[in-house]
Amino acid sequence: MEKIRAFTNAALSAGVRRIVLLSGRGEEEAQAAEQVLIGSGADWTILRCSWFAQNFSESFMGEGVAAGALVLPAGAVPEPFVDCDDIADVAFASLTERGTWECSTS
Repeated sequence: MEKIRAFTNAALSAGVRRIVLLSGRGEEEAQAAEQVLIGSGADWTILRCSWFAQNFSESFMGEGVAAGALVLPAGAVPEPFVDCDDIADVAFASLTERGTWECSTS
């Protein structure tokens, strides 16, 4: 968490007011990093993502998908896949537009 704290402090010292953190969903270390940002005094946005759509073609799932199989350790739980371009769009909007953002997969 010290790296997150040092980065946040450096950004605030340089005059940055808004910080966007790409975080993991339900991960202990990610939650600790979020708490550092929340307590920093910055205007913040946290983007919690679990799986990236690019995993189907650009990552470890690509070979399985090409072979016609998609195997996940998710059980019967619905699991959202988010395109990295969409994440970038939300991060950009969070940094450049005023307002409150809330997204849901339901």
